[in-house]
Amino acid sequence: MRLLFALYGDDSGMWERDLFFEFLENRTREDGTDLGAQLVMLFQIMNQPETARPVNMDSLLSRFPYVNGGIFGESTSIPYFDSKMRDLLIEACMFNWSEISPAIFGSLFQSVKSAKARRQLGEHYTTETNILKTIEPLFLDELRTEFQTYYHDVKRLEKLRAEIGQLQIMETSSMVWIQIGGTYALAA
Repeated sequence: MRLLFALYGDDSGMWERDLFFEFLENRTREDGTDLGAQLVMLFQIMNQPETARPVNMDSLLSRFPYVNGGIFGESTSIPYFDSKMRDLLIEACMFNWSEISPAIFGSLFQSVKSAKARRQLGEHYTTETNILKTIEPLFLDELRTEFQTYYHDVKRLEKLRAEIGQLQIMETSSMVWIQIGGTYALAA
């Protein structure tokens, strides 16, 4: 799961493009013998807020953001890799992971823990279909219509882009709040 997250992060704008690939190329040995230990260290760093990280840490590692949500929270034993496994992981970096729907990752994350464990932690996965049932009539349908209407009008599209840039979406436990202009709307 952590490797999939890192591969997706490299292509989806979660951090600098190809940062994970750069890490693999420049911070692991070609024979793969240190890859497991380096990944464990990377995952520990991604579980630490930037303000809690060592000041003298590796500059490449410091470029990775803190990832909230617990995916890197549990300690893990150091896996063993060899050169072929390292090569396959580097090859996987060549795929454009941003083409994968985030809903697939949500399903994967949900399947990692049992329903009982998720309930105890208050974790809940909402399907993309159910999310769209809420946000499409709230604001997404209107944005799509405006985009289609003014598809060839650069000034109107620039205005639409500015409006989209002002949307603020906040999630709090079981509710999603969307700020449109100066108004907050409860989405779930």
